[in-house]
Amino acid sequence: LRSLVYDGSASAADLGRVCRILLAQNEASSLQIALALLHSWSRREGKKEALPPDLAIEAWAILEWRPESEQLLRRESAAGSYEWCELLEMLAPLDPRRAAETTVNLLPHSVRIDRRLLSLIQRLIELDAAGFVAAFAEEMLGPSNSAFYFGDLSGIVQMMPDDLLRSLLEQHGVEAARPLARHLEPPRIVDGSPVVPPLTR
Repeated sequence: LRSLVYDGSASAADLGRVCRILLAQNEASSLQIALALLHSWSRREGKKEALPPDLAIEAWAILEWRPESEQLLRRESAAGSYEWCELLEMLAPLDPRRAAETTVNLLPHSVRIDRRLLSLIQRLIELDAAGFVAAFAEEMLGPSNSAFYFGDLSGIVQMMPDDLLRSLLEQHGVEAARPLARHLEPPRIVDGSPVVPPLTR
């Protein structure tokens, strides 16, 4: 399977067929191979901005397969999470809201919020800030939101535009303020004077 990609003989259609076979196995090891193959092929082809649409169905299926995605983003080794993040970043221009939901849905599951994941999220916000904030709010206000109370999502929250966060707070009031508060930029001292960021205030 790897030689199909590495020797330059695989077209997008060839790789799509291989990925469908691997997806049909519904096993973690098969999903990992499919992810590695898609990532390697896309890098060889120089697809740095968007994945070809004829591979998008298989790529979404791989990235949205929740158990394996959670494990990849929890591992000490960064290889799997790097491939996951980079592949999703290539898919994101095709459907920014879906990419935001795919990413945000994993936040309550103890994933490592490292520089690569933050870089992906920054790109998703650039593509569709309102869509990302909406997906974030849906997860934050949902039943499985303990990560928003006990985890550290400040790096993500502080990338989101203040006006969209303010609209979120105005719409949902205390229900949104409670889980969001601990992730906002804290007050600080500047030249001997206290400064409280507007949203924190």
